[in-house]
Amino acid sequence: VKEKAYLPTDLASYRSEKLHDAVYTLLPHKNFTDISDFQKANEQDKPIAILFEDKTCGECAQFHQDILGVPEIQNLMQKYNFVRLDALSDKEIIDMDGNKTTAGEWLKKLGISYRPALVLFAEGEEKARVTGLLKSFHMTQLLTYVADKEYETYTSW
Repeated sequence: VKEKAYLPTDLASYRSEKLHDAVYTLLPHKNFTDISDFQKANEQDKPIAILFEDKTCGECAQFHQDILGVPEIQNLMQKYNFVRLDALSDKEIIDMDGNKTTAGEWLKKLGISYRPALVLFAEGEEKARVTGLLKSFHMTQLLTYVADKEYETYTSW
């Protein structure tokens, strides 16, 4: 805002141009699934959870510890094809619409500029998303909302 960078560019582009310092190393998790073709994965019975992270994510380590480390959340993660994508990777993926892209380009298309970001898909459609940190009970409600198809009854988690 101070630089008035919002005039020539959007926040996602500004962030990718300015934030390069590594403050985080992507952490493994036993419940992460390796998927690169999300359109094909969508044909499976499980909903898809996509966690976007990158090395500039100052809150990602805390997200792993305070959220993904909770046993109840780990149990809920098993109801999903739970995928972590590096938002700065140039690895080609296929998005839910069948487009060849990268995680960063997909994030931009989704209008997401902050990480960690979690996007939940079921039945080929985005059902919920959240960016930044949550409390564990919020994450539990979010994962339950999509896994149990509560979106059929409630328009928002």
